[in-house]
Amino acid sequence: MTRFFLVILLSYSSLSFAATFEAASANYNKKNYPLAYTQFLELAGLGNKDAQAAIGYMHLKGQNAKKDAVEALAWFQLAAEEEKDTKIVNARNSIRKTLTKSQLEWAEQRFVELKKDYGLAEVRERLLPTNKKGGLLGFKLYRSKRKIPPRYPALASRSALNGWVDIDFMVAKDGTTRFHTVINYSDQIFINSALESVQAFLYDPAKLDNQAIDVYGIINRIRYVIEGSKVRHSNIANILDDLKAKAVIGGGKDRYLYASTLGTLGPYMDRKTRATHSGINKWYIRSAVDGYPLAKYRLASRIHYGQNCQIDDYKSQFWLEGAAKDGVTEAQLLLGIEHLSGVRYKKDEKTGLQWIAKAADMGLDHAQLKLSWILATHPNASVRDPQLAKSYFSKISPEEYLDLLSWHETNAAIHAALGDFKHAVKSQKKAIKQAKKHDLPLENFKINLQKYQNNTALSELL
Repeated sequence: MTRFFLVILLSYSSLSFAATFEAASANYNKKNYPLAYTQFLELAGLGNKDAQAAIGYMHLKGQNAKKDAVEALAWFQLAAEEEKDTKIVNARNSIRKTLTKSQLEWAEQRFVELKKDYGLAEVRERLLPTNKKGGLLGFKLYRSKRKIPPRYPALASRSALNGWVDIDFMVAKDGTTRFHTVINYSDQIFINSALESVQAFLYDPAKLDNQAIDVYGIINRIRYVIEGSKVRHSNIANILDDLKAKAVIGGGKDRYLYASTLGTLGPYMDRKTRATHSGINKWYIRSAVDGYPLAKYRLASRIHYGQNCQIDDYKSQFWLEGAAKDGVTEAQLLLGIEHLSGVRYKKDEKTGLQWIAKAADMGLDHAQLKLSWILATHPNASVRDPQLAKSYFSKISPEEYLDLLSWHETNAAIHAALGDFKHAVKSQKKAIKQAKKHDLPLENFKINLQKYQNNTALSELL
């Protein structure tokens, strides 16, 4: 193991875990006031008005701090900026009545200070996406070239069974789909067919300054509808009505579920349902502001790729780092790749490899595969470590891993890095067989095969 990589592995202790509003409230109820205050303060920095009110209440009661009605009023005034929550507004007004004129003036001065960091307008400007599109010169998002209709499973067809499968994947620089993950499904009978369909998709890849780049975290719903049957829009509306009702009164998880369902069901809504259920980004924001880790990741991804909002690298990195620190392995992988490549974020190989290794060690198979590839093909000898690549790769079962094309490609690259070109050629031929199965372009696969046949290992940067 290289010393460079050993240093990275030893730096995990600095990572933290999620501070959600629910977790902060639970710690408060347990009278763990120091931790609750810290968590509420973190959420207050995201613009969470309930957290700001909670801090005000703790100052009012002297919990984790000396009793201070002036400080309490300043926080309640901040929480009541929009005058929407009557309970918060009433609490603010009640505290005002107990203070002298000079105390009210001090509270106003403190409120002005707090607004600079915690005010709604300031948080929106600094952290939240804007509806205006664009924002990154030279960036062009991927475009679909080919989508293969799914094969209807025979048993499902005979049973007149409708269904669906949600699949998360990456559009790679070569326009193929990689890193497939089944997120959800109506019946497992549809999974293999849905995967075969998605693995045969082809795209014009995303580009930055005319250079193709990978795009992570794309979710497609593959639907199966028996010929002659109709999509029941009333069922879709009922599902969304129920989720929205929970999102309005619930916490971050409820808001995340509603936002993510809006994304997958969006293409199947009729006009009436779409008029009632919209604003995916708004609900991801509300969930992220509640501290829900998966919402932070999805919000970061949407800002990163300009999905119904302006692209903003600072904002996407903020939310991506938050999700990564909260333990979202997909966020750790994307954050690591961006730091390692330096395409969108500041290039920092040590930090990049740290995050990818963290995701790999937490069990994300895509991160294990990506890290194996990097360690086998990186041109810098202080990073390249074929033996460690082999170790990470051994954790991935080909019987369970869904992206066999990438599995065989990586296996070939590792064998070549170890000098075993016979096995490299054999594995690369298996990758080509997978590509042929899905009718994918073969040129790049054959170029690498020729290198292995000439006893040449791969050497490339992300």
